[in-house]
Amino acid sequence: MHLRRWQATLAGAVLLGWQVAGIPSDWGVPGPLDTVGSLVLWPLRIHTVDLAGPALLLVLAALALLGLERLSIDALSRRSALVSQLRFAVTMRDLRTVVLLRRQLSNEQHRVRPWFRTPRLVRKPVTRRGVQSIARFPLSRVIRMVMLAVVTAAAQVAAFRGTTPMVVVSGLAAFVLGLECVEPFAQEIDRPERCDALPQERGWLLVRHLPVPAAVAALFGLIGVAGIVAFHRTSMSWQLGLLLVLPVVWAGAAGAVLNVMSGLPEPTVAGAVNDMLPPEVAGMREVFRTVKPLAVAISGSLPVLAARSAVRHGHQPIPPALQAAVAVGLVIAAVAWWARKRDGIKSKAGALWAAGDTEFRTRHSRAGGSR
Repeated sequence: MHLRRWQATLAGAVLLGWQVAGIPSDWGVPGPLDTVGSLVLWPLRIHTVDLAGPALLLVLAALALLGLERLSIDALSRRSALVSQLRFAVTMRDLRTVVLLRRQLSNEQHRVRPWFRTPRLVRKPVTRRGVQSIARFPLSRVIRMVMLAVVTAAAQVAAFRGTTPMVVVSGLAAFVLGLECVEPFAQEIDRPERCDALPQERGWLLVRHLPVPAAVAALFGLIGVAGIVAFHRTSMSWQLGLLLVLPVVWAGAAGAVLNVMSGLPEPTVAGAVNDMLPPEVAGMREVFRTVKPLAVAISGSLPVLAARSAVRHGHQPIPPALQAAVAVGLVIAAVAWWARKRDGIKSKAGALWAAGDTEFRTRHSRAGGSR
């Protein structure tokens, strides 16, 4: 079968969506792989038609084996090398490298022709670069971001209806969506030597990259709001959707910013201090560094919990959701402040630590000499 990549992806997505649509029993939609799952029930009852599914899978497997001669050894070798690097990046918890390697595995490339021209009103160089980067997103990435926005909205609706663990699903989906939205910011992090060559502080430059990811996250958040209106049709769906989805997508983007910033080189003094940390402290530091972005992303679901609690007690959900959204906004503002002040804070903290260590060693040597 000579299918293009997008055709194979579309066929797989259609089959997957068809099977998912067959899960609700009241819909009455038979899934394409129902016969395969029905084999599990053969000890209770036997349907001969269930053998059709495995037989079709065996035929497809045989056709795939017959087409092995068309595979490229060089492409397979490159793919295996990328998979090895991907496994190592996952082991090191380097999500930025994981994202870049996954794009190489899927042969995802930016568009030659942008989706839209950069508006003339966007004159600041940093903002203009961010808009130009977003305008060249490939179609596959845009579709993936739309799906993540819909998953985020569906998880918010499920949490509002009483399934509290879905706030974790919503936060994780928003976090992955944020990793895509902060691409211009991440590209600046990938080349720290360019920041060092500028007459401005790195934090000054990084903060000016944040408005574009925030606008992109809000745009896909509106798609999530439309999803909430579709999943939860009430008179206040739009108001609730704005208060529930926008905070969580912005919190997901804030968590992605923290995760991407972990790849920045440490200031000289701070890096020397980190090398002197005992293993126990260094381990806790790594745990906090890993959990912190996810915690920020999941904190964006506070409005849905506040709205659900208000409804259960017979109150209007909008005021408590708005208050919780303000709290989430403070968390997001703290992340932006950290992006601006990170290098300065780490340099000062490292200098204080080094000065304290020097003073301790001096006193210890004096005490040993007096003996």
